[in-house]
Amino acid sequence: MHYSSEVNFPMVAGIDGVGSLQDGSRVYFALPVSPFGSLAEQTIVNEKLTVRLLLRR
Repeated sequence: MHYSSEVNFPMVAGIDGVGSLQDGSRVYFALPVSPFGSLAEQTIVNEKLTVRLLLRR
């Protein structure tokens, strides 16, 4: 059992995270499409639930 799941298994835990898009830009994202949670190596996210991040060097 996991606190972020009702009963739909198998699933990957995680509801938000930081990742890279195919073009290499970094984004914060929320609410990946179940069962693909944010702790997966890759996940599916609605583009409207992403925020581009600016990297300071």
